[in-house]
Amino acid sequence: MFIVGAGPAGLACARELASEFEVGVAEEHHELGNISCTGVLGIKSLERLGIDYKSSVLSYIRSARLHSNAENIEFSFSKPVAVVVDRAAFDRGLGENALDEGAEILTSTRVVKVERKGKRWSIKLLREGKIEEVEAKVLIGADGFRSEIALSQGLREKWKPDQILSCYQLEVNCSAELTDVYFTHYAQNFFAWQVPTGERCRVGLCSRGATLSPKSALKKFVSENGLESEILAETGDVIPLGIINKTYAENLLIVGEAAGFIKPITGGGVIFGITSGKLAAEVLKDASDFSEGSLSRYEKLWKKNIGREINFGLHFSKLFYSLTREELDKIFRTLDKEAVEEIKKNFSFDRHSFLLKVVIRHGYRIFRALGTRRSAELLGELRKI
Repeated sequence: MFIVGAGPAGLACARELASEFEVGVAEEHHELGNISCTGVLGIKSLERLGIDYKSSVLSYIRSARLHSNAENIEFSFSKPVAVVVDRAAFDRGLGENALDEGAEILTSTRVVKVERKGKRWSIKLLREGKIEEVEAKVLIGADGFRSEIALSQGLREKWKPDQILSCYQLEVNCSAELTDVYFTHYAQNFFAWQVPTGERCRVGLCSRGATLSPKSALKKFVSENGLESEILAETGDVIPLGIINKTYAENLLIVGEAAGFIKPITGGGVIFGITSGKLAAEVLKDASDFSEGSLSRYEKLWKKNIGREINFGLHFSKLFYSLTREELDKIFRTLDKEAVEEIKKNFSFDRHSFLLKVVIRHGYRIFRALGTRRSAELLGELRKI
């Protein structure tokens, strides 16, 4: 088995497979860990997946404040619902688990070409300035947003502009205690954030279809909201919104961000990535052969496990970000204590379909605030979810 990409999806898959197969993993970077990720992960999901995360925790999240242009709502929970992790340490932990099971991880190694040779794969690697060739029965594409594996094998098309989140993040000194999320004009069709990590904060912004670059928009946001501080680090990233056409073929599976397994409402991909990696390993270990027919079970499993949530998120985020800033202000004003408690009662950090229950329960207030015509438009969109 050969896995291209040593992010959470690839490493989770490697760990599960290594107990039964020889597993190699190629990672183009010199060390593990996505430093551009904010690293906010739901505790229940981590525990459900059996991930040992505590050694990588920088801070715990039990409260958050959501901002529209003119209003804000604060949510506080009795115990932490999420953690902020050091992604390099988190990924190293996943890597150590895979190594302990017998996987081999090749860092500073770029895959330059893959091609079929009968029922096997020939994989050419650029490593230490030299081309090496390895062979494998099964290839697993965990190579992220730009997945050349999925593209070269005809499983995906190039991402369209409206399917791309462009993000930028700063790490700064700060003494904030609350996590703040800003649905304001700075982030077009998405949001900005400030997440405390102890004595520092991660301040970032993602936009979709924006005319202003996320870096410029973020620096404007920081300057105009009194968040300026010494910049300790800054990074940019792009995130796909949408699932690729097909996630399997003969002797081939695509996992994680390479497949588009992202939470569309928040842009997070770690939990769904690990989930898909584990599901891929389950299918491969149970398969009588690695034919396309046998591996089609993988697509059925992820659709049942995370597919509905992703599709819900795609529809709901489209609806949510169609709201004007004035409409969002009106909605925030309608969310009284009862509505906030309803959200907290049904809250799930990673399973966002709980929002539909809240909308159904309190929708009459929202629609009354927005008026008859606009409410009818939104109801039409809600029926599509």
